[in-house]
Amino acid sequence: MLGFVQPQWAQEPQWPRLPEEQPTVQRRQQLGPPRTCQETHTQHGPGETLPEPKVVFAKEQLARSEVKAEMGASATLSCEVAQAQTEVTWYKDGKKLSQSSQVRVEASGCRRQLVVQQAGKEDAGEYSCEAGGQRVSFRLDVTEPKVVFAKEQPARSEVKAEAGACATLSCEVSQAQTEVTWYKDGKKLSQSSQVRVEASGCRRQLVVQQAGKADAGEYNCEAGGQRVSFRLDVTEPKVVFAKGQPAHSEVKAQAGASATLSCEVAQAQTEVKWFKDGKKLSQSSQVRVESSGCRRQLVVQQAGKADAGEYSCEAGGQRVSFRLNVTDQVSPQRTLNVPLPPMIWLLLNAVPSTTWGRDLRALLGNL
Repeated sequence: MLGFVQPQWAQEPQWPRLPEEQPTVQRRQQLGPPRTCQETHTQHGPGETLPEPKVVFAKEQLARSEVKAEMGASATLSCEVAQAQTEVTWYKDGKKLSQSSQVRVEASGCRRQLVVQQAGKEDAGEYSCEAGGQRVSFRLDVTEPKVVFAKEQPARSEVKAEAGACATLSCEVSQAQTEVTWYKDGKKLSQSSQVRVEASGCRRQLVVQQAGKADAGEYNCEAGGQRVSFRLDVTEPKVVFAKGQPAHSEVKAQAGASATLSCEVAQAQTEVKWFKDGKKLSQSSQVRVESSGCRRQLVVQQAGKADAGEYSCEAGGQRVSFRLNVTDQVSPQRTLNVPLPPMIWLLLNAVPSTTWGRDLRALLGNL
């Protein structure tokens, strides 16, 4: 069988190969083995931080959430990150938050939480959790408990106190952490030497010290838009002074001596005020006020004519009065011991007991 030889004109011309047309195997040998996915990333030296992944938060994480918490309870803001090693930063109203006794930051796996302990009105606001330039937001609303006061707490109470005694207004709240505000006749009350605000457990008290007529009125204890009301009546003690105490007394004192005005009250804790000619007296080097048991005394030291006048001891709208008279000192009488002649003594003994005889004896006896 004769072989067929392709004519030279029909053969494909052998053109020279360009460098880019080198066989694939030869090109791979020139370029070297292919690099891995990790080797194609930018190389970082020691101490350099790798950039955050493109997706910071989990796909199912909401971009914004509304959180509500009752006052005094804990409020938890929670979100999910895409990778467990992601570090986040928390903010409130644009200010960075740090771990504290009031705020606790928690991380467990991919969960990130901010726990606000015993949330109050000041904790309400806008919060955000941020990482890698991305964020999720939260709106925290802090509400009053639905029930502020205990079920058995009356909505209104009547309180009576005697003048000078303490008056206590007391109520019960449903939760121990509830904060209340006290008002009198619509005006907010603050702690003072006259008014004491107390809280113990669920009990809330307002103590009016040494209550007077001016303290009578309407009081309210308010929280969470709810209130309980009190009517305080301040009455005078029925009996201020002891039954045996005269309503008026006359006191006399010699000039330069002490004058003591004294009276008895019915109760040892009764406080009295002293007045002279309608003007209130205060303790001084000239006037001393004394109290012992139920006895009340005003001692005027080295009394003079200017100290004479009308005095009164008053308490609870009642009084006892005194009239102080200051008299001049009486000069002592001088007795002259003059020896009498014996004849006069005989005459005196012989004089009958007549009126003129007695007068003569008295006259001679003063000599």
